[in-house]
Amino acid sequence: VDSIVEYKDATGAQRAVKEFNLSYYAFDFKWLCENISKLTNNNASGEYYLTDMVHMAIEQGRHVDSYIITNVVECLGINSPEQLKMVEDAIVDIPHVAVSAVDSAVK
Repeated sequence: VDSIVEYKDATGAQRAVKEFNLSYYAFDFKWLCENISKLTNNNASGEYYLTDMVHMAIEQGRHVDSYIITNVVECLGINSPEQLKMVEDAIVDIPHVAVSAVDSAVK
């Protein structure tokens, strides 16, 4: 990871990257509090992007890592009972998730 860029703000080379951001983040709370006021809205939308914190962390020499999802089911959002049912049905087909769910239920 070197930055996370909105499509409308991306260069041609950045648009060629075939990865996308699911918007799941874990920041060091103290670092985040010390740096979030440094965000700017110098972009095509005039918005403040939390994703800019990733690039800021890299510029400051902080460790930044990413996780590659190999099964799209692992990142599905749930916003309705129908979507919950769909994810529940799909999750039983993912061995490590099914095992974790069973282990949790047994305890």
